[in-house]
Amino acid sequence: MKRINELCRINNIIFIMADIYGVFSRCFVDCGNQPFTVFDKDGEQSKEVFINHISPEGIVTVAGDERHPFQDNDIVLFRELIGLENLNKCERTVKDLNIHQFSIGDISSLGGEYKRGGIAREVKQQIQINFKSLNEQIINPRILTIDGSDYWTKNITGEIPQLIYVHVIMLAISEFKQLYQRLPEPIEINEESDQIKLTNLAKKYLNELISKDHSVNEDRFNQLIKYLLYSAKGSFAPLCSAMGGFVGQQVLTSITIRSVYPWWICFIILCLIIEYYKCHDRNLLRMFN
Repeated sequence: MKRINELCRINNIIFIMADIYGVFSRCFVDCGNQPFTVFDKDGEQSKEVFINHISPEGIVTVAGDERHPFQDNDIVLFRELIGLENLNKCERTVKDLNIHQFSIGDISSLGGEYKRGGIAREVKQQIQINFKSLNEQIINPRILTIDGSDYWTKNITGEIPQLIYVHVIMLAISEFKQLYQRLPEPIEINEESDQIKLTNLAKKYLNELISKDHSVNEDRFNQLIKYLLYSAKGSFAPLCSAMGGFVGQQVLTSITIRSVYPWWICFIILCLIIEYYKCHDRNLLRMFN
């Protein structure tokens, strides 16, 4: 996959990779080694707020208890202002002040005085995203989960997040598949031989990723490997559907130059397998194999 990714980068071809092993899944997107221009940074509808007041200094206060959704350097377009008609259809750059106010710069030169009404609407801007290669993201991964949690190995302090363990274990199972031309067997079948091989591969990646300042939770690490072994030879249909939908979305957004995720995305459903694993239910093996 590294060689394919490098070939895609050289030829400016969009590269999308996805894997599902039991209740573990991941997706990686790389749109090339050139800055990738995106016309919609988040893929959402443009945000807008109702205005309560605009001062001559350009301090905009939103109506009621509403919070404005804008950030520094966002562009907003005004409409339906009464008293400040010259500001209607004008685009201004935002400076966030607090949850109820933002600044658009001095507007005294426009003439008029705010009386009532008005809506500020976000104007979508072009942004450029720099994608890292698959090899770079293996060595120094940034990982996003379905709940929005964001992990970057270079920013890790204290305890190692579970998702980093999942990342190295999935790297290990990919290498295992390449070395042995098969997926590892469940522990009940192979008497732990595949577990030892997979654990050694995963530890190799973990040592490359994590500095010696971080202590590895061996119990958690080994438990996750067992969970993966328990289900790796099969696929959980709802997870396939969810990840398939996400991958399809990435295909569409990348070719239409919309919001694209330039890092790893991981979906895992440990809650499903933990309950079966606790009671050693062999029906789980039949479900996944």
